[in-house]
Amino acid sequence: MMIGKVFRFCENRLPEGEIASLYEWVNESDRNKILFAEIKNYYTANEVLRAKKLSYSEREHILEQIYRQQGWYRRVVFRPKPATMALQVALSITVISSVLLGLVQLNRYQREREAVQYLSANIKAADKKAVLTLSTGDELVLGLKDNKSKSKQYDIEDDGSKVRIHEAEVAKSSKTVAAKPSINTISTELGGYYSAVLPDGSEVWINSKSKITFPENFGKKERRVTLVGEAYFSVVKKDNIPFIVEIGHRTIEVLGTEFNVKAYKEEPLHKVSLVKGSVLYSDNSRGLSRQLSPERELVIDKASGDVTEGGFDPYIYSAWQSGYFLFTNENLDEIVKMMSRWFDIEIKLETDQYNEMKFNGKISRELGIMPLMSKLQMSYKFRYYMEDETLIIK
Repeated sequence: MMIGKVFRFCENRLPEGEIASLYEWVNESDRNKILFAEIKNYYTANEVLRAKKLSYSEREHILEQIYRQQGWYRRVVFRPKPATMALQVALSITVISSVLLGLVQLNRYQREREAVQYLSANIKAADKKAVLTLSTGDELVLGLKDNKSKSKQYDIEDDGSKVRIHEAEVAKSSKTVAAKPSINTISTELGGYYSAVLPDGSEVWINSKSKITFPENFGKKERRVTLVGEAYFSVVKKDNIPFIVEIGHRTIEVLGTEFNVKAYKEEPLHKVSLVKGSVLYSDNSRGLSRQLSPERELVIDKASGDVTEGGFDPYIYSAWQSGYFLFTNENLDEIVKMMSRWFDIEIKLETDQYNEMKFNGKISRELGIMPLMSKLQMSYKFRYYMEDETLIIK
């Protein structure tokens, strides 16, 4: 049954709802992973030879010779025996050329197969993990269930997916006001993400390779945080106490709303995407401000400071909060950057032939990198292999 599913997957005939169960089966054992890769190799190689307009028996004979040489041959698993087994026909020059072509092509497929095995064994799905660094310098590793910590400033509760940071009663009752507020930090590495409830009750979902800093006490004038990377905010409304997100010399100011900010250092563009409420974007270096309404986003060119406004699909951000990749008219270059952050792997895109193509799709991040690679490959028809620990896409 599963073998049939794999062939239907290769032929792009497997229903969307069955892809997840197929990959669950693939990830059950190393044998299933190898079998999946070999069936894909067989299917692709057969298509190459079919394009040469060879007969069925010629294709079978060529594949048998190639598979025996490559160590992949599995007649019983992959295909029924031909009706006639008298395949002792001398190959013509055309067929020999096809064999050589097949060997060249299958060397490529063997490298892809090795990449599949490496990625399946070594590249794990993104995980709920982060580090909370307190103003005292103490670090608390987040992602452990029932992880609790108390200090004079905070009661901290971590349930394994979300950390709640409450001001302790000692801090609330203190009359002392520090000249300079002490700063706490929550940071995620590549392949990690987490959510947190800040002392004012606002919730933030922190994407991979991101960092948010906030004071021990927000005070009565403003609630200011600093972000590097990407985070989604659901801000508790407090009249006359605005919530301000700093990204470099730019700020986003709100009273109560939901919005996403994407501001990675290494990327040339920043994005502010408003889901609910209202935000005021300001560029202090240029004296520029722009108010944003729901389901609108600003794209900021970091180098020039130019700002463009447009619409977006709010579900993109609720999807990543819920553990899914959702792509809407996304290009391969952006997808590769996202994959690199989420799966903690260096990826090099060594082609620009797909620049004009857009990808749409949704897939669970918990399934790992291979389901996403397979979906992308069906659309883009790219080749890929491992070079040391770098994934090369051509």
